Amino acid sequence: MQNVLSPNQTERLPQLDFLRGIAILLVLGRHQPVYPGEAGRSWFRFVPALLSRFGWTGVDLFFVLSGFLVGGLLFKEFNTRNKIDIGRFLIRRIFKIWPSYYAYLAFLFVLLSVTHEFGNMKSLTMKMLPQLAHLQNYLGMVRTHTWSLAIEEHFYLALPLVLLWASRNQRRPFAAVPLIAAALAIGCLLWRLNLYVSGVPYSSDGYLFLTHLRVDGLFFGVFLAFLHHCRPERLAPIVRHRTALLVTGLLLLSPMLYLAKETCAFVPTVGLTELYLGYACILLAIVHTPLDQGWLGSFLNSRSARLVAWIGCFSYSIYLWHLDLGRDPIRWFVSQGFFPRLPAELRWCLAMCLFVCLATVVGAVLGSLVEMPALALRNRLFPAHAGALSNATILSAGHAESSAS
Repeated sequence: MQNVLSPNQTERLPQLDFLRGIAILLVLGRHQPVYPGEAGRSWFRFVPALLSRFGWTGVDLFFVLSGFLVGGLLFKEFNTRNKIDIGRFLIRRIFKIWPSYYAYLAFLFVLLSVTHEFGNMKSLTMKMLPQLAHLQNYLGMVRTHTWSLAIEEHFYLALPLVLLWASRNQRRPFAAVPLIAAALAIGCLLWRLNLYVSGVPYSSDGYLFLTHLRVDGLFFGVFLAFLHHCRPERLAPIVRHRTALLVTGLLLLSPMLYLAKETCAFVPTVGLTELYLGYACILLAIVHTPLDQGWLGSFLNSRSARLVAWIGCFSYSIYLWHLDLGRDPIRWFVSQGFFPRLPAELRWCLAMCLFVCLATVVGAVLGSLVEMPALALRNRLFPAHAGALSNATILSAGHAESSAS
């Protein structure tokens, strides 16, 4: 059986897996097993507080990555076959997303029926129905972190239809993509601002969890894929300045290091736009850096970066299971009074390390047991017509930039 999850396989791009790894590590930093307020003295609590305050932005990185990769699949298919096969695209997405997702829901149903967290079986079943239909971000969730999965599912359903419509202009296919990206960027931003101006108090389910307020970040990733696959001559002068892109991206992200989304209106309004623009700059810098070129390429080829990329290979499974089979067991372990003689600072460090290791191992094991066989079956029954990106694409771009400079 082909190991489609191995970072050493040529069909995977280590740069993208590295970004996936960063995204899931940020999410783990948000969901700490020991609360920042219990992490010891004030001089140390700065670290867990920073991770908690910034870690939620890992989902925004996932959004930009998803738009870039899924949009890239559709653009490349059109470029090579002059059409978009919507049915095949959706089937391949189903094989990618649903086996692991519904395995997780089955586990949740058994767990919650034992713990009676949502009452009797009838009450639990009613609570689970939105999850089954991917409507949990609007109708309620049994596990809060699944909101982003609903948004991505809505995006996968809508995107091929939008791009099929945009491809109908035979002289300039997809010429409408930049306009759609701009319209969504402006429309979603204005909608979020209108909520604030109208006096709607901040809540995650009112500002962060709703598809119509967050689809701009996903489609901006599609816009990047459009430039990469359909207008490479316009993108080339930009990605030539990778260090500047990286610095710009970090500057755009920096306000989220000290602004809390719960208390600062800037974050869930304009800040969400800043986030996907910042992560888009970082994505362009990382993806267009060959592993044998410059200081950034050397870093991405280092052992530490490859470890992060390996974690990124299992990011989907880690994301699904990290609360129930990662954080909660460690949180229970700490609550039972283990490590009583350790200073609070060391206890937080140990609990956090155990959490990251356990969540990664669980994600890797369950990814190998569920996601990998499903992908292998998908590739056998519905082989890809075109890949979104390849190492050859990045390497050729890098050589072109070297010769140009």
